[in-house]
Amino acid sequence: MDNQRYNPIAHIDEIIQLIENGGTIPFSTKVTVDQEVIIGELKFLRDSLPKEIEEANKIVAEGTHLIDVARKNAANMADKADIAYKNKVNEHSITKGAQEEAIRIQNEAQAFYDETCRNADRYVKEKLEKVNSSIAKCAAEISMNLKEVEARLKDDM
Repeated sequence: MDNQRYNPIAHIDEIIQLIENGGTIPFSTKVTVDQEVIIGELKFLRDSLPKEIEEANKIVAEGTHLIDVARKNAANMADKADIAYKNKVNEHSITKGAQEEAIRIQNEAQAFYDETCRNADRYVKEKLEKVNSSIAKCAAEISMNLKEVEARLKDDM
């Protein structure tokens, strides 16, 4: 195992085999397994998975947070525009100015929200592309390992 690469799929198969080979409980589909062994194997598997998966989840959460903040800011700005509008409703000329100001503020809020969403989407896309590239490299490496094993098995036949 010195020169072999870690293969998470094979590791999962080993864990399944440990469970399948566990002692059966009579009249039941339940099995008994060594809890420490299974937990140890699962922890090793978790720690061996690419960190990019965790990073992708963080990026998506960060993007969602940015969009939520943008929505709240836009709603805040719209509320302020509404308050400004209601405060200026006394006379016709003031009302017209307030309506125009409210529309301007609402348009600004919408533009701010739209731009923040676009920026968040660009950021998330960029990060996910990097993670996707890393995962693709891992998948290519796994595929290469599989082909090497298949070739060795074919040579043994």
